[in-house]
Amino acid sequence: MKKFLLVLLNIIVLISVGTAVYHYYLAELDSSITVECDYDYDIELNSMILDCDVIDEDLISSNDYPLTLFLYDESDSIVLEEVLQVGSNQITLDSLNFNSLYSISIDGHDFIKSKYIETNYLEYDFSTVRENFIIPTWTYTEILLSDTIYRFLVDIVDDGDCFASVDIILYNSSNTEIVSHNYTTLENLEFSFTTLDPESSYSIDVRINYIINDFEQSASIVIPKDFTTIMTPLTPTAELLNVFSDNINLTFNLVTDNKDATDVIYTIELIDLNSTILYSETTTETDISLDVGSIDSNYYISVKASYLFNEANYTDVELAIYSIYKNALANFFTIPNLNIVDTSLPLTSYDDYDDYIYSFFNTGADEFVIYCEAPVDCSELVLNELYSVTPFLITDLVHAYFDVDEIGYSYTTTEVHYTLVHGYTNLEKTEVDQRVNTILNSIITEFMTDYDKILAVHDYVVDNTIYDSSCLDNILTCDNDHVAIGVFLDGNAVCEGYAHAIDIMLRTLGIPTFKLSSETHQWNAVYYNDAWYHLDATWDDPVSNNGSDILLHDYFLITNAELLVLDTSDAHTFITTYAYYLE
Repeated sequence: MKKFLLVLLNIIVLISVGTAVYHYYLAELDSSITVECDYDYDIELNSMILDCDVIDEDLISSNDYPLTLFLYDESDSIVLEEVLQVGSNQITLDSLNFNSLYSISIDGHDFIKSKYIETNYLEYDFSTVRENFIIPTWTYTEILLSDTIYRFLVDIVDDGDCFASVDIILYNSSNTEIVSHNYTTLENLEFSFTTLDPESSYSIDVRINYIINDFEQSASIVIPKDFTTIMTPLTPTAELLNVFSDNINLTFNLVTDNKDATDVIYTIELIDLNSTILYSETTTETDISLDVGSIDSNYYISVKASYLFNEANYTDVELAIYSIYKNALANFFTIPNLNIVDTSLPLTSYDDYDDYIYSFFNTGADEFVIYCEAPVDCSELVLNELYSVTPFLITDLVHAYFDVDEIGYSYTTTEVHYTLVHGYTNLEKTEVDQRVNTILNSIITEFMTDYDKILAVHDYVVDNTIYDSSCLDNILTCDNDHVAIGVFLDGNAVCEGYAHAIDIMLRTLGIPTFKLSSETHQWNAVYYNDAWYHLDATWDDPVSNNGSDILLHDYFLITNAELLVLDTSDAHTFITTYAYYLE
């Protein structure tokens, strides 16, 4: 019995092994050949060289089933027939006809399911060059290599009249294509790359494309070129530091560096907004002090240099500018329903009283006298509420520096003597002027429109000021919150401080503006695009619960109608006597 079981076990093992071997050979018998070829047509020799690799692991090809390369002409006649061997094969197809079409086909057999199956492994069509063909010739000339520019010339001679186009391809050091151009003319083949990085490696492929026969078969000549840009040579620099002006003396530090230039001459000029040169002098000094007491308008400092650089002479190259804004205290504009009048004359009409106050307030005087002649009784200007409120309405219409905190009176029937307490000392005005000059030089550019300037001023005030909520709860904490010093020097203010800062900056830029007040709030009116609009920087700088800074433009240059929609409270309810014309 044991012997029988042992025999049975051996039979089972043999059957299992036989089955595995059978399936293995069945799988192995399904085999194919792999053929890969490279083609190289030689225009000058009119010959085609093929390098073909044949992979036939199961030796399918044989004398009975050869792997054969056929060359057909344009009439499909076999011109050449050659058997390929396993491994590398190099075949040269010469004795080709000029200006003719040919086709290459490689055919053989695969072994599939125990059968040889006819298989085409490769087909390739090509055409030959015209007889007596002349390949274009070329010369490459480098014209300029600098830190950011590479310029070169390609001169192509096309005696065979076969030129098609030129491709210019620029690669960076990572071999990434960054510029590609195609040109179809032989004229003006001077090329420039003008935005390169200094001290960087680049490569160029100049690909000259041409047609070799009547079948529009193209070929190319590739000219590879490598180059590296040079370090940027440095021209002179100048910097203006610690600029200070009290409208009498202008002082600053001039820091210069010749860099790679020679024979450098520096010139300082003061130029007004009409491009008139008010002052000009060469200098070698670093500490500059100039008398500017006779200049009564905005101007700017210009530092220029003349020098020799890269064997070229440069003259009056502007290196640095700094604008000096003479704060617009004078009347470069007037409120539409008010006038500047001759206050040396006596007041003879109550209707002109506001013009007198407006004219005096615009001078910034700490005290002044108005004389009256019949029918005007000067005591009425103080005692009659119809007129006594006028100075407090006018104060919003003049420069913030002239804002009046207190008004004292002494009067008779023929004259009123006014004593004013202003919100700024002379020292504070000088400090604010300096700060405003610095700010405007950082946020205002030459080509800005008035809208751009107004927006820049609005955004600066909002971005650089924190609303001082504690001032509302305790007046003792307010310090400078009600004046522009709070914005420019402390970085915190309430609505008056915001409005004063906007007023000072816009007037400095020559943009008409004045302040608007309600019982609890103050903001600005701004003249833009032939109309007056509201601008409230305070309400565009809301106090957030988490303390984050917020910049809004909800109250930026808006009309009366828009203001009424945005604010339904009384916070923006203002007396319209001198502001009825707001949009």
